[in-house]
Amino acid sequence: MTLFRLPVSRSLPPTGAFWERYAGGDPDALTPAFLLHVLYGVGGGVAFAVVGRALRGRELTTTLAAGVLYGLVLSVFGVRVVLGRLLGMELDHDEAVVFHAGHVVYGLTVGIWFGTREPHDGR
Repeated sequence: MTLFRLPVSRSLPPTGAFWERYAGGDPDALTPAFLLHVLYGVGGGVAFAVVGRALRGRELTTTLAAGVLYGLVLSVFGVRVVLGRLLGMELDHDEAVVFHAGHVVYGLTVGIWFGTREPHDGR
């Protein structure tokens, strides 16, 4: 999602503002904003593993749909809680579209990744 967002957005991920507010860093610093965004993505992927395990053996379209739904839930949480409550930010229309589209791309990515993994004996 981060790599999708960077070339199409006019600004850094909102993690730059998060970095500034809660760590006292420079909000325009690309490295911390990028790393935080990647860490959020990894954490979200690990959390999706619970859903992915429950969907093991289902059709790929099922895991894709679950991934998109998951991405949209994260997107709404991001807009309402992280941006709205924690950072006091409101996205303009274009940035909101990029924000939500990025989360759909993320959802498709985790959905297809889990949907194409073969179960192993350790289950």
